[in-house]
Amino acid sequence: MSKVLLWIKGLVGNNKQASIAIGAFILLLVLLLVRCTQAHSQDAISLVAGTEVVTGGTGPALGLRIVVPARGEFNWYAGTTLLGKTRETSNNWAWFGGIEGCRWRLCAHIGPAFLQNIDALNGAHTNYNLGLTFRLSGRLSLEVEHFSDAGTTPVNVGRNLAMLAWRLQ
Repeated sequence: MSKVLLWIKGLVGNNKQASIAIGAFILLLVLLLVRCTQAHSQDAISLVAGTEVVTGGTGPALGLRIVVPARGEFNWYAGTTLLGKTRETSNNWAWFGGIEGCRWRLCAHIGPAFLQNIDALNGAHTNYNLGLTFRLSGRLSLEVEHFSDAGTTPVNVGRNLAMLAWRLQ
């Protein structure tokens, strides 16, 4: 159990008291955002949690996403993700946005992303965010994300994330 807690604590670089306060705030925010939702509604705020799967090992990842329809043909999305430390990198933070297209239960998205820290995986603050989402149910989705600068810097390993998204609204 303590290894799991240490892994999750890798999301932030704060001391124990600050980490507890951050965790309590995130829990309170999620509880305040949860609402009953219509299954056919496309607007969504989701809590996204999972793991980074990178060359330097794994680390926790936790974020929030919002998806809003635009003219019925595509969606706008925006989000923020805490990226936990791995064996090769310290914790990081990303925010991003872009467009998303969906057919049936599958969605694909692409847009710009900003990473707080340049490290061994991403050689620039500015990156691309791209990914696939598969809706398992009205509230639960499986997501695969990638952050990369598309080879515009010498360091271009990128970050891959495997995530579960829980629709709050």
